[in-house]
Amino acid sequence: YEVRYNGAICDIRAQEEEVEEVLRLSLADIKKKVQDQPGDWMPDGLHALKLYLQYRHDKRVGRRLLHGYSSGNLEAYGLR
Repeated sequence: YEVRYNGAICDIRAQEEEVEEVLRLSLADIKKKVQDQPGDWMPDGLHALKLYLQYRHDKRVGRRLLHGYSSGNLEAYGLR
């Protein structure tokens, strides 16, 4: 999912025992941090980010999901 939040970071409420830090980062900032510090990221989070970026690109260029193929089902959407 994608969320845009335009409020103040100080207004975000998170479970303290689960969230150590809240950062406001652009996708460009995230890509740079992943490239510079890959060990700071969980493998499943990196995979999810790659899927998200691929999906955004596909949507931007008008690539359609084909029905009857695994790529036609967002539940089965995979990296190419």
